[in-house]
Amino acid sequence: MKKISPACSNTEVSPYGNEWRPGNFSDFIKESKHIISSCSGEYPLPLFRGHANYRWPLDSTFLRNSIEQIFGLRNYQHLSKEIRQSIAFHKAVNSLLLFNFGTLFRPSRELFDREKTGGLDPWFELMKNCQQYPEENKSILKGTHIIDWTTDINVALYFANENRTGHGAVWISDAFAMGNILQVKKVKEILDLMNTADFFESPKGIPLMFHPQKQTGRLRPIRQKVIYLAQMDFRYDLADIWVPHEQQFNKKRVVVNLILPDGTQKECDEYLSNQSPPITRKYLFPD
Repeated sequence: MKKISPACSNTEVSPYGNEWRPGNFSDFIKESKHIISSCSGEYPLPLFRGHANYRWPLDSTFLRNSIEQIFGLRNYQHLSKEIRQSIAFHKAVNSLLLFNFGTLFRPSRELFDREKTGGLDPWFELMKNCQQYPEENKSILKGTHIIDWTTDINVALYFANENRTGHGAVWISDAFAMGNILQVKKVKEILDLMNTADFFESPKGIPLMFHPQKQTGRLRPIRQKVIYLAQMDFRYDLADIWVPHEQQFNKKRVVVNLILPDGTQKECDEYLSNQSPPITRKYLFPD
């Protein structure tokens, strides 16, 4: 996306330009449309992710749960940067991920059969189901290293407002500004590469987009219009990767964290209820 200034005069912007703070809900909507209009490409692909707490980093569920389990922390963000940003930590979480998906859990025979007959990626389907249907995941370490984003800002806005008690946030990311990140290899091939020395010797791992053309048609991810970004380097959240990348290479803006002001919860609920179809929990979680 272009490096633009806010459309509203009272919107505050952080020094690097990646956090925008509108003063009210109406300005939030105006700024979201303004940011979306700045996305690049002939057919732009803005991605959105909603957080009910604006302080939450862009980390995967598997990373969060791994830290809390290993270090006995109630809030994984309390882990020191010295530990989090060490290569030893990155290797440890990566090893747990590969153990979880390969040793403890494998795709079903049905998924392997559908790979042969319909071209599905069984390992992607396994991870997608663990991510979108956590109630079906019986592992101690919940989740995956893929982070679900949506192509519909109203879906992200729902999650940013759900059970919110303070400022929420909608992260807006320009997929085309990320570079060539779409997965080409199948997920099992990527997992195998994550088990090699070369994987750890590379610089900060740019997130991969996991979005095979052929997928199973489960209703929850369809209604949530999900696209997955894989966290490839557990030392850093996605913003920690993208923002320095912008600055170092003078790239276009990759991501903006648009803050949803506290006190706008009711306005937000009403706005989502007036969409067609209404964006409700029942609609987003039909199954």
